[in-house]
Amino acid sequence: MTLRHVIEDINENPHRERDFYEYPALYDFYHSRMLDRDRQVNLLERYQPDDANRVLEFGCGTGPLLTRIEDEYEEVLGVDADERMLESARKHVSEADVLEADFTEWSAADDIRRRMCSPSVIRSERRRRKWGQCSTGGSTTRTRSQTPSTQRDSATWKLSTATGRQSSTP
Repeated sequence: MTLRHVIEDINENPHRERDFYEYPALYDFYHSRMLDRDRQVNLLERYQPDDANRVLEFGCGTGPLLTRIEDEYEEVLGVDADERMLESARKHVSEADVLEADFTEWSAADDIRRRMCSPSVIRSERRRRKWGQCSTGGSTTRTRSQTPSTQRDSATWKLSTATGRQSSTP
């Protein structure tokens, strides 16, 4: 669906309840013009372990961050819960792999040294609770300053706020 089709759909029935995933073109438009991709890449570089060669992005959407970093690491994997977003991501990336999966059921937590998570993945309270349940061990870098209301005792959160301050919580 092109951006023109998205606008037509919204104009035809503006009050219909919609899922953000219905509009990969709108997601691409927003991410290509509104988000500071350089800042996200810098955040990843800032927190990477010295020996980092693998990157996993939860909630990769259509892959805008993946396209920026896929040539810099040995393995880059983007995970999203919606196949419509991943169809678009596959068109954008050349080296990175993308996978439809529920990140709350992730089983390789011990193998990942750093995790990057888009704020859109943890927007709702339900998603925040799920994120708290899946992020034990290692450390997780988030681009928002709020902490999930539910988290396991062993989780470590490295937070980057709009001002660049960081803090950790147990």
